[in-house]
Amino acid sequence: MVGKAYDKKLEKLYIGEEAVAWNDNMKYIGLSFSSDPILVLDHKHLMHKFYAAANAICSHVKFASHMSVLFLL
Repeated sequence: MVGKAYDKKLEKLYIGEEAVAWNDNMKYIGLSFSSDPILVLDHKHLMHKFYAAANAICSHVKFASHMSVLFLL
């Protein structure tokens, strides 16, 4: 939950006879949401993946002009 009631305990939710576990964090379309008084998005892992991919691409070229060849492959 987000907002003033972010730390409020919710009643158990059941699907059939199975209880659904409540979590303080949720991942949706690659973004992590946390239960806090304000909406918090954690995008650090996405930035890490982006830089890792960019570094992998750059490690295979000597010059910036060779980057266009990689995109044609």
